[in-house]
Amino acid sequence: MCIIAVKSKGVDMPSEDTLRTMWVNNPHGAGIMYADGSGKVLIDKGYMDWTSFIGRIKALGEPEIVKEMAVVLHFRIATHGGINPSNTHPFPVSERIRALKKLRGACKVGVAHNGIIPIVPRKGISDTMEFIASELAPMAERNPKWYKSSETLERIGERIRSKLAVLDGSGYTCVTGEFIEEKGVWYSNTSFRPRVSAITPFRDARPYEIDTEDIGTTDIPWRWPSVWLMPVDECDSGNVVRVGDHRPIADTEDLWCSRTGRVYAIDYDDSIAYRLDNLTCTRAPMFANMDAVKFDDGGVLNAWPF
Repeated sequence: MCIIAVKSKGVDMPSEDTLRTMWVNNPHGAGIMYADGSGKVLIDKGYMDWTSFIGRIKALGEPEIVKEMAVVLHFRIATHGGINPSNTHPFPVSERIRALKKLRGACKVGVAHNGIIPIVPRKGISDTMEFIASELAPMAERNPKWYKSSETLERIGERIRSKLAVLDGSGYTCVTGEFIEEKGVWYSNTSFRPRVSAITPFRDARPYEIDTEDIGTTDIPWRWPSVWLMPVDECDSGNVVRVGDHRPIADTEDLWCSRTGRVYAIDYDDSIAYRLDNLTCTRAPMFANMDAVKFDDGGVLNAWPF
């Protein structure tokens, strides 16, 4: 699903631990764009390994200097276009595919995207690149300040059904879609936090109950294998449905999903995840690429089998 982090002027950069977590959770390449006071947006992307990426971040300058820059970071999980440097984000707002694939450059306005756009991309490029080239850039040609119009941003959000971050050469930033603010930085989802690994509960474990009008009560006293979980709120709430009648669940804020579509609730006090057999996540195939992530001793958590 990727993640975007938006840091405005006067805000500290995310910590190296947070950057590392975003990389581990979104390992298919990273990039940055920033406004350094020159009046241009500088894009630098195509980093396919952690060492080179964090080296580039440190090369931006001392923390007090970087604090006064507007910076947008993007960490990718591939959905269209394959895993390669040219498909990493951010992108200039341009109709030229060559410009979109360029790994380093300057532009007036740059964007980074999180999600899947309902568009059929031409061969060899991502859905984001297709949307920029065929729709966003022509619109920007007609209205260069499109990103400063709340109505235009709302229309874009309805069109892409996902999330977009924008940066211009003055350091102005804006977003479409729901972002999460933490320490002044805006994140497009929760993958800046370490993934939760489900702990196997035993037969005598205290049953975990959810008793709300919308979800109902569950009691799961048996054992199941450890799994990787992702927050359900990274998908639309309508993608979590009741088993049997497929009625969507309205409130998914505290629910987690495995790549097989099973839905869990977390008991944070006892560090146990309990499966909710009455719910299923219909967007589970989106998590299929997580099994390609390799975690070594320096990673955030060890990988468990699904």
